[in-house]
Amino acid sequence: MVTSERRGRLFFLILATLIIADRLLVIVLGLAGATENFDLWSLVLPWIVIVCVVSLWWGESGARRLLVLWSLWHGGTSLLMACYVMIRMAAITPPEQTDFFLTMSAKLLAFPILHASFYLFTGLALMFSGNLRTFFAYQQKTADSLWTVLTHWIPGIGKPMRTDAEKRQRLLDLLDILNAEAAGGEPTTVERKLGTLTLHSGAIALGDPQYVPSITIPNIDAHEVTLSARLWQYPSGGETVIGITIHMGDDSDCGPPRKVGELPIDSAALVIADHEDINQHWTDTGNDRIGVISTAPDDTLLRELKKRFQLKTIPTSAVTAEVVGPVSETLEQEINDYLKSVPQYAQFPYMHFYVQTNNSFDRANFMEEPWDFMPIGNEDLPVMFVCGTGRGDGTYDVTCRYSGDTPRVVTIDFIDDHRAE
Repeated sequence: MVTSERRGRLFFLILATLIIADRLLVIVLGLAGATENFDLWSLVLPWIVIVCVVSLWWGESGARRLLVLWSLWHGGTSLLMACYVMIRMAAITPPEQTDFFLTMSAKLLAFPILHASFYLFTGLALMFSGNLRTFFAYQQKTADSLWTVLTHWIPGIGKPMRTDAEKRQRLLDLLDILNAEAAGGEPTTVERKLGTLTLHSGAIALGDPQYVPSITIPNIDAHEVTLSARLWQYPSGGETVIGITIHMGDDSDCGPPRKVGELPIDSAALVIADHEDINQHWTDTGNDRIGVISTAPDDTLLRELKKRFQLKTIPTSAVTAEVVGPVSETLEQEINDYLKSVPQYAQFPYMHFYVQTNNSFDRANFMEEPWDFMPIGNEDLPVMFVCGTGRGDGTYDVTCRYSGDTPRVVTIDFIDDHRAE
């Protein structure tokens, strides 16, 4: 889920809880006060509203429209009735009893007005809230329909529940739609040569920045490999890498592609480099010492640390701020000791503050471009190639075409591009 979807989910859950609780209360009061003038519709309507609210969890557009209309009608008529009562009370109240009128109005009408205002707000929110619309669109793509959920256990009725693979694909399709909307339209597919890597060891390493190398391809007779990519280019100028190809020497006489392994990705990034360069130069400690403070869900900790340790900070994202200037090891230890002394931060202090040194992992993991060549270690050379992996995390097949026993072309596809078909 992206941030707007999470906000929409929280907003929906709050509204849904309040509406369902209110309608259940109406039902209980109706049953408790049943007489010979019993009105069945007054009990049926709250159940219809509850069903509509529950249906919204699956993004049902029809239920949303019905709930919008009912909320605006119910809230509007209730507010008008309260205003009418107040006007009638004001008409019969002597001028010298104005204080009494205001007191009685507050006692009798404050809750009805608040109640009506809530439903008017609900109707408008369901119509215009961007976070709610994004959440409902997400649910439509990823959640099974209400009918499927209610009937999947009855043989021969309704559709079967979606498999995990189907749910993942629908989620990926939704991400593609959201990315296209944010980037100005559907992307076009292009192929481009990105650059070359020098090869010293005759073996190339591939892997997620957290645990490179995951796959090593040996027996390469070329001293330089060429990297090319298939890219999605958006109207805004943004790019997404959807596949990588590594050419290693003369590939004019190659056999068919063979699967040589599966590449697990958990950091949404892929590292490619000479195998020995990775072993010799990959480092866990970089040259920087940047203090990063979490500002999620609010800036309470940021304000506490700034005041306690006299820090100057700058915001770097919606959920982080960085300390201006390097953070010494002594200061790092003092801040961690403080966090461990506060119960709400003590269990996972590193989630609230950490020092980023821009080591090999940091450089690859926090890369802002869709792809780049960057130093492996703390010197300018040797370099590694790093790219984003299409839609992010997953397990991707690595295939290779050989000339005899010599690898010539390695391919990793992150996204099956139907546009190219």
